Amino acid sequence: MKRVFSRVLGPTVLLLIVPHILKGYPLDEPNAVHETRSVLAVRSAPVAAVDTVSIYAGVYTLNQADRGEAIQRAACSACHSPPDWARGRVLSGWNGRSVYEFVSNLQSIMPLDAPGSLSLQHYTDIAAYMLELNSVPPGDTELSSDEDAQREIRLEYRR
Repeated sequence: MKRVFSRVLGPTVLLLIVPHILKGYPLDEPNAVHETRSVLAVRSAPVAAVDTVSIYAGVYTLNQADRGEAIQRAACSACHSPPDWARGRVLSGWNGRSVYEFVSNLQSIMPLDAPGSLSLQHYTDIAAYMLELNSVPPGDTELSSDEDAQREIRLEYRR
């Protein structure tokens, strides 16, 4: 029984409870269920729909990436530098997942001292900047902050 708890139940309990403790939510608060789902969603296996579009199809603009860079300098540079996000250091861990999952994750955990404090458009612009840092070619249309549109775009990293 001890092994079952240490290998299965213990980590599961931690995944469910730790996010609430870190955010200061009591476990019986209505937001508790929502927060748990967002943490577990990040841990789920990637599922790529057949009709998704690759990020290499030009899903953001250079202007949008420039806005993302400015936001990075203002909101993220205390902890992150551009090289932290380049050469697949972040994107390679998100292969096959949607841009929506990626942006939602950014929104739920960053900035570390105030998760979710930026607008959805700001998180989307930061994601566009990350694409640029990873040599993903830009296009003529901005990366949309619309959830449904982001779900149709598949992340991948090509060296």
